[in-house]
This record gives sequence, C-alpha cells and structure tokens, in this order.
Amino acid sequence: MPSSFRFRLRGTRWLAAAAICCASLVAAVVYHVVYAHGLDTLTQLGRHRAELFSAGLKSSIARYDYLPTLLALNPEVARLLREPHDPAQVDRLNRYLARINAEAQSSALYVIAANGTTLAASNWNQPSSYVGSNYAFRPYFRDALAGGTGHFYAVGATTREPGYFLAKPVRDAGRLVGVVAVKIDLAALERTWRQSAEKVMVSDDNGIIALAADPAWKFAALDELDARQRARLTSTRQYYTSPLPRLSVVWHDDDQLALDGHRYLVNTTPLPILDWRMRILLDLQPLKTTAGLAGLASALACWVVMLLVLYARQRTRRLRERLAARDALERTVTERTAELAEANAQLTREIAERRDTEARLRVTQHDLVQTSRLAALGQMAAGLAHELNQPLAALATYAGNTRQLLARGQRDLAEDNLDQIAALVERMARLTSQLKLYASRRRAEGSGAGTALPDQALDHVRHWMDARFARAGATLITAMPPHAPLLPLEPAALEQVLQNLLANALDAMPPDALRREVRVSAGEDDSGRRWLEVRDSGTGIASELIDRITEPFFSTKPLGQGLGLGLAIVRGLIEDSGGRLGIANADDGGASIMAVWPPSAAPTGEPA
Repeated sequence: MPSSFRFRLRGTRWLAAAAICCASLVAAVVYHVVYAHGLDTLTQLGRHRAELFSAGLKSSIARYDYLPTLLALNPEVARLLREPHDPAQVDRLNRYLARINAEAQSSALYVIAANGTTLAASNWNQPSSYVGSNYAFRPYFRDALAGGTGHFYAVGATTREPGYFLAKPVRDAGRLVGVVAVKIDLAALERTWRQSAEKVMVSDDNGIIALAADPAWKFAALDELDARQRARLTSTRQYYTSPLPRLSVVWHDDDQLALDGHRYLVNTTPLPILDWRMRILLDLQPLKTTAGLAGLASALACWVVMLLVLYARQRTRRLRERLAARDALERTVTERTAELAEANAQLTREIAERRDTEARLRVTQHDLVQTSRLAALGQMAAGLAHELNQPLAALATYAGNTRQLLARGQRDLAEDNLDQIAALVERMARLTSQLKLYASRRRAEGSGAGTALPDQALDHVRHWMDARFARAGATLITAMPPHAPLLPLEPAALEQVLQNLLANALDAMPPDALRREVRVSAGEDDSGRRWLEVRDSGTGIASELIDRITEPFFSTKPLGQGLGLGLAIVRGLIEDSGGRLGIANADDGGASIMAVWPPSAAPTGEPA
C-alpha cells in the first residue's frame, strides 16, 4: 500500500473521529443551554400562574368573611341562644338563615350553642339538616368559642361534602354564648382549575391534598402519615372515612417530581390560610423534547459543516495533485476558490443561527405577553373584591335594619335606610368604573379633573362608617377650617381615599389601646399647597415597612382582614390628580398619611 494513500486514510479517520466528538459536544452544549433557558422560562410562568390561582382561592374565601360577623351581631341570634327551646324563635331564625344563605350563595349558615349542638341552620328543611347535630369536636367551633375566628377545611360530618368553614363567636352582654358558622363550597373553583387544564393541588400541613384540579389526587397524601397524624385527623374527622392513601409521587428534587409516568416542574407557594401550600405542576416532557430536537439539529448541522470541510479538503487536494505541474497563477486561483468555499460555509452557519435566535425571541415575547395579561387580570379581580367588600357589608347591615324597622312600623327611618342603600349602590357603580382603570394601569381622559370639598366627602364616609367606629370604640376628630379648600379629586375618588384611609387607621389601633382616636384634617398653606391628613393613635409603622405598604398585595393585617390593595389604590388616585402621598410616624405616636398637592394642581371653580 503506498505511503501517501495510508497517510490520507489515517487523516480521513482522524477527521471522522473529530467530527463525531465535535457533533456530540455541540449537541450536549445546545441541549443544556436550551433546557436551562426553558426551565427558567417555565419557572417564571409557574410563579405567575401560582399568583393568579392563589389570588382566586383567597378571593373565594374572603368574599364570605363578613357573613358570620354580621350574623353574630344580629339580636335574633343572641335571643335564640338565650331561648333555645322556643319553637317560634327557632323557625323564624331558620327561615332567616335560609334567605341569607340563598342571597350570599354560600353552602350553609348555622348557629351552634356553647355545648356544640346546632340550634338553627339554613338547611333546616333538608334531609341533611345540621339542626340537632353536635360539632363540638370541630376545631373551628373550639377556636370561635374561645373568642377568635375559626378556620377549617373538612368533609362535612352530616352532608359528607367537603367545604371550608368560617366561624365567629356570638356575645350576649359581653358573654360568649355560641357560634355562627358558614360553610363555603370550593368545588366551583376546582372545576375552573380542571377546565383550564392546569395541574394544581393544595395540600394541608399534614401533606394531604385538600383541593386539586385532578379528582384522583383529592384526599391523597404526598408522604406516608404516621400514627400521630392519623390519630389527630380521626379525632377531628377532618376527612371523615377517607383512607388517605399515599399519592404515587417520586420527588427528584425540591422543585421536581414524577407522577403518573410524567416528570413535572413544581412551583410551591405557601398560603397562610390553614398553613396550606399550593403547587403548580408543569410538564417537563415538552421542554425535554424541544431541547433534544435543538441538540439533534445542532449535531446534524455540525456534521454537515464537517462534511463540507472534508469535501472541500479532498477536492482541494485532488486539484492540487492534478494542477501541480501548472504555473503559480493557477495555484493562486485554486487557493482563492477554497477560501471562498470556507467563507460561504461560515455565512450559512451565521444565517442559521440568526434565524434560530429570532424564532426563540418570538416565542419568549409571546409567553411574556400572555403572562402579563394573566397578572393584570388577577390584580383587577382582587382590587374589585377589596373595594366592594365594605359597601357590600354596609348594604347587608342597612338591609337588615330596614327589615326590622318595617316590621316595627317605623317607615320614616326605613325610608332613610333605603336612601342610604341607593347611595351605596351608586357609589359601587362609580367604584367599578374607577377600579377598571386602576387594574389596566391606564388613565382615563379627564381623570383628576374634578374637584370636591373634603368636609362634604367626610360627612358621607362618616355616615357609612359610624357603626364600625362604634364597634371599635374609636373617636373620629375633624380639624378643618370654616371654608375647607377644594381638592383636585372627583367626589367619588375623594370618598374612596377617605374610606380606605379611615379603615386602615381603625385596623392600625390595637383593641386594648387606652386612646383610640382618628384625626382628619385638611387645609391650604400660604404658598397655595393643599393637603389632606389622616392620623391615628396606634403603634405606628415599622421603619422597614414604610416604603412597602403602598405596594399592591402587601399587607401587615392578619389573614382574611385585607388584600393589601387599599393604600395602592389611594396612592394611584392621589398621583393621578397631580399630588403626592407621604407616610410617616407621628411624634406623639401613631401613623400619619398625608396627601399634598402643589399649587399647580390647585383646582378652581365650584366642586363637581
């Protein structure tokens, strides 16, 4: 065998081996890069979906938080607990609870005596009536009877249907005499998850799946339950007779698991509600397929390039052997032809890389647009629920008072209550329009162009919140000049600002405080600046939280007492009208929230 042929054969083998190694290396690098990038994108998508679903769950529970509180204040409830053996009283309250339950669209409303026996219920005339059943073993009853708020999710001991239970204590002359409870059905929320084709599950502190998009996961345990856990669950009958089997899940990491033959990326979001955890499962198989295809395509491209280089090398060598006898000019032309072929191959690679980059950019932009739409929708829904909660509570109170006044024949007072209800309905309509603008983060034309007098707006808000100030034992102090200055806000917007600030001030003062005062003042200084201030006598705001309390969904209140949107809405209304919101701790204790408008924003003319 000629030595030149053996040399070419060895060179060809070496190039083939180099091509295989290079293609394998490129495929591995491209696979890991595409997989890591896709994993980051999938993680962000899971985080945004978890925020949306958790906001929906909290909203579904928070919308009923007012019901047991209002019923606990009804004197008919306390009268029944004093006279539990009066059939007429029991029948009257049964029918009343049935009407309230139908209006509120809750699962059930019922009144429990201090010994745990149910005296009246909205389902009194149904086969699964709660009347006569004893729920002393339920944690929500014990928590409420101790003076707190009872929260519990369980399978109903009477109906065998799962639900979320909220309970409030009933006091009669300062003494705890019973409990009012509401059962909330979350099946509609689970159906929504199921229709969206999302893999969502919510587990309790024992690792038992309480809510799930897949019915096969419900009441299954993520880990084996020990004897102590099963004994505690048996004592509360939380899941009644469910065997609580372990779900066939295999954890590969803190954020990845295998279930039903699929591997998922897990986004875990803690929920303060009952120490729950929400998990969003995102299938990793499409990402692996995409990364594998990208690696394979890159390996094939590398092979093509290597074959082109090998072909060019062999062709150049043959041409060089055939034209060895020719002069230098022909050799120069041959060399330039080889350089042109290499440049063409390089240009082909660059074009392919740019096309791949543009395709990935378009996919990423589309994902970001969809994610932003979902986040905006969640914020708008949560904001609407927050702003309408207090007017709805006031409507329920006015409606109950009107019914009693009509029963007593006091028509003048009843008509006055109806006027207040009409005013609240009109205000809710205005709030709905303004909250739509806030949720979409766009200013409507003419926003902030109206004017309002702070003393008139405060009179309206004071009338709505007198009952709440009375319950809190707080005093509202007004410090305004005889001729209060016009503020550059529409009357509805100014009422919205005052209601949010007064509600926050009441919540900021501890129940055991010796002095519970809220001071509202407004005025104008010599430079033409106009201001509005609300100050409370509470404990103030921690310095590290002052810059964060106006962020949407940030709240220092306990669970169920707020969504963290009040101050965010106030800040948006003030800044849209050209003003600035300042938050500080007062020297004599408590917090001071002040809105200031520069002279350029000062209104003229009569109030809108």
